[in-house]
Amino acid sequence: ITLTDLIEEVPVDAARFFFNMREANTQMDFDLTLAVEQSSQNPVYYVQYAHARICSILKNLAAEGITPRTCSQEELMMLNTPEELELFRRMRPGLIQLEIGVQSTNLDTIREIHRKMDFEKVSFVVREIQKGRNIHQHLDLIAGLPFEDYDSFRRSFADVYRLKPQQLQLGFLKVLKGSYMYEHASEYGLIYRTKPPYEVLASKWVSYDEMLEIRLVEEMLELHYNSGQFLTYLTVLEQRYASAFQMFLDMGHFYRSHGYLDCSHNRVRRTEIVLEFAESVDAGHRAAYEEALIFDLYKIEKSKSRPIWARDLALEKKKTSAYLRAHGLEKKYCHLEKFNWLDARGTLRQKEQPMWLLFDYEVRDPLTNEAAFTEISEAEMEGDTTWNRSEN
Repeated sequence: ITLTDLIEEVPVDAARFFFNMREANTQMDFDLTLAVEQSSQNPVYYVQYAHARICSILKNLAAEGITPRTCSQEELMMLNTPEELELFRRMRPGLIQLEIGVQSTNLDTIREIHRKMDFEKVSFVVREIQKGRNIHQHLDLIAGLPFEDYDSFRRSFADVYRLKPQQLQLGFLKVLKGSYMYEHASEYGLIYRTKPPYEVLASKWVSYDEMLEIRLVEEMLELHYNSGQFLTYLTVLEQRYASAFQMFLDMGHFYRSHGYLDCSHNRVRRTEIVLEFAESVDAGHRAAYEEALIFDLYKIEKSKSRPIWARDLALEKKKTSAYLRAHGLEKKYCHLEKFNWLDARGTLRQKEQPMWLLFDYEVRDPLTNEAAFTEISEAEMEGDTTWNRSEN
């Protein structure tokens, strides 16, 4: 389908909005039905509705002889009062998504690009909003900015990754004709693509090879963190690393050296690949990585296939089937899995302690869409005690 055909199917405003929601060099699924839907599920409709409401409020204020004061950029950035934070916490889960353009935590860089950003305040607000567990937060970093060398960018990455937003979008500086960066390209030593997406390839501060390393980290970040599919695994792996940036970089080098970058993989195959990587850097904790990956697999979906190294479910089929029957649960809506090293929060234990988790796919987290799960002891699985359900 061509862009001309697309515009015949959906409004131009909707097409512009949906394409601008993604980086120019990223893959996207364009939902034609959603783009024309007149409900809050359609982000374009929601923005247009909000704009209409704002215009109505301004019109009513004007009728009353009231002229709203213009807010400064600094005031608009300060969503951190107790009243504002409380309003965020009261919102329906998933209603809004916050896009927070950090770009860099290097103060020299922030000044040079004429931004005003107090990262300490940003961190405070991000953590306060996280407590409500109802709002997606997307923080971004830009590679290639002036005064941000390779080591500085690694520090910026560490600062933002430590906040654990739902998405950490790692982008690359674009040099668009007529922009500030275009006017100062020679001064900054910017080498960039002269065709879309006009991204910087190197600068006075970052070499071409260093930029390639950052791109490799970006690819690994997208596949394993931003996808939300390997978060428990990454939490365990992070204990092996002092630097999250180095962790993703090592993972990228592993993918490249084994030829895994050049082909697509389904989720189960990628689970097998990342276990290979974990074993290459931390072989002594293979059992913990296996369990973390199984946890990640089933908290999202009732997978029909399992990694080649996963325990054979047939060995426990009699026990799990009896348990499900005894509690009136349908197999197609849930999954039982035994864990020895993870607790009911998906956190690594200090010592082995067997327990079971029941994943319930009819009850999901409204923000992450992950299945609810319940801890079940060995005694409960054997039917020795009464089962008390407590969703996590």
